[in-house]
Amino acid sequence: MKIKFFTPKKKFRKGGLTTNPDFFWDAILLLVLLLIIVSFIFGFFLFKKVNNDAFSDYEITQKKIDTVSQERMESILKYFDARRAKSLDILNSPSPFIDPSL
Repeated sequence: MKIKFFTPKKKFRKGGLTTNPDFFWDAILLLVLLLIIVSFIFGFFLFKKVNNDAFSDYEITQKKIDTVSQERMESILKYFDARRAKSLDILNSPSPFIDPSL
């Protein structure tokens, strides 16, 4: 005769508190897909805005170019001509010291 007073039963169930990796992969793929769609829409609207504003910026830069004075441009050109002449003089002149190894 067998007495069944208190015998713990071994209950092994599959699943439980474990996580399902398929759910997380699906969530990551959905998030990436949404990010791609949102970035595409943002890029499209940004392109349309830049495309419409391009002509008005051209007019503003054209006004800025007209405000540069001719005298200032000539003085800058003279400065760079003087620098070029000085550089050519330095390159064409012989060295001021004699090489002691000769």
